[in-house]
Amino acid sequence: MDVRKLSRIMKSPLLDTHPFTWKLLGQSPLYEIGEMNNDMYAAAMRENTIWHYEKNETYRAYCRLLKFDPKSDLLESADIGRIPALSADLFKHFDLSGPHSPCALTVSSSGTSGHPTTLSMDEETIIRMWKMGRATFEEEGLVSSSPVHYLIFSADPKNSPHYGNSLFFSSLMEFAPAMDVTYAVEPSSGGVFRLNQEKAVDLLRRASGTGEPVRVIGLPALISSIACDTPPGQVRLNPESLVLTGAGWKANIHTGMSKKEFRGLLCRVWGLSHDRVRDLYGMTEHAVHYLDCPEHHFHAPVFSRVSIIDPLTCGPVREGEAGVIHLMNPGFTSMPLQSLKTADVGRNVLCTCGRKTPAFELIGRGGRSRFRGCAATTLERVQHE
Repeated sequence: MDVRKLSRIMKSPLLDTHPFTWKLLGQSPLYEIGEMNNDMYAAAMRENTIWHYEKNETYRAYCRLLKFDPKSDLLESADIGRIPALSADLFKHFDLSGPHSPCALTVSSSGTSGHPTTLSMDEETIIRMWKMGRATFEEEGLVSSSPVHYLIFSADPKNSPHYGNSLFFSSLMEFAPAMDVTYAVEPSSGGVFRLNQEKAVDLLRRASGTGEPVRVIGLPALISSIACDTPPGQVRLNPESLVLTGAGWKANIHTGMSKKEFRGLLCRVWGLSHDRVRDLYGMTEHAVHYLDCPEHHFHAPVFSRVSIIDPLTCGPVREGEAGVIHLMNPGFTSMPLQSLKTADVGRNVLCTCGRKTPAFELIGRGGRSRFRGCAATTLERVQHE
């Protein structure tokens, strides 16, 4: 899909077929859960689950197998935990899209072990994702009317129109107008891509010379490979510049850097402050991307719930213990992804940032190597000069 067409869809008004979800996405403040917005969240989840139950024959059959009927089993806010959780790995093997939602966009993830996740998104899903994403960035003061240079560490979506990383990273350009856009990853022979280090460094030097802000977006392994080759003092970016990483810490095979070391590197060689280096956690199968707070922890906003569960019992683990990350959000209308059990391992943590919703951190990827995820496969497809 053309990025401009995707942008037009994202900014369209929400449809009125899901009134509780529409109201939920307008709730503020974003990180404070009270009785009213908790009830609104429960109503939206019930609304979304009934939608899939009635429209999606495969999902309805699965629910009936579990003797679950959302109309009778989701009567109170506390019942939302009864919604059956589907494994993210399931979507690598089965197409659970419903015929009720005309497909506006098909997105694929990495294809680890030969099984890519291919998801169909209707316009309503895209609009919801945009609205939630914008609310997240506005809450952090990261939506700007001032033009910036963009340095994107992925391929131009025109060269990979269905690849989730490329589309996602490009969508983040909606939060500040672009003076120009540089894609540092270019197609090469044999179906692989090439990291054009010279192009990336040239943009950073030019922006350093003019004092104009830059937004750097992409996988940390690719960004750090450029930063490591930048002599100290050669590049000093405008303080309003911003680095946004989109996962890849589990697969940071080129440097092995921790998040803290990565932030320290960029602060040292590009002159950025720690709060201008931010990370996003999300996945193709989930409608929300979680932006870390100034203390660099993730928090669930009012329109989402994140829990850490035992992978065998699906019950909650004790505070601070590691478990599988379980994500809940009523964003998707094209597929039943409102309750998703991931292959990611995380834990709840204490956070002093002031947000009033629970904080969590990502530890790694569970299971065997076949669960490596999108970032690992992306890095394997990129050649370094």
